[in-house]
Amino acid sequence: MVPVAVEFTEDVERAAKRHARGYAFTIGAMGTKDQNFYNAAFERQGYGDDVRAVQELWLAGRRDEAAERVPVGIGRSTNLIGTPDMVKERLRLYRDVGITTLQMKPTSHGAQLVDDMTQFAELVAEVDAESS
Repeated sequence: MVPVAVEFTEDVERAAKRHARGYAFTIGAMGTKDQNFYNAAFERQGYGDDVRAVQELWLAGRRDEAAERVPVGIGRSTNLIGTPDMVKERLRLYRDVGITTLQMKPTSHGAQLVDDMTQFAELVAEVDAESS
């Protein structure tokens, strides 16, 4: 099971930056300085220098700088952000590596939340139908 934020948008870079900033706490404050599960996972993805810098800034109390230092790629690659076609392509990638359950963390509210959840469910059904 993989938790993923879902945000339908045309402005992928802006959304990815916002999501990346949200990882500053996870990188900077989760675990201990020497043992942080998330940092270890991001390091395996090639972000070792970045997460160490974010953690140092966070621990120094420079939280806004830490948030700005989180690579946009982390926000982009750990969430489902973009147009419906882009989200559908990412769903295929998850399917192709054997992920069978996604925990959708919607970013919208109110009526838009219902629309986004419906659209997401439809995209998942379409991708599932491709493999049948």
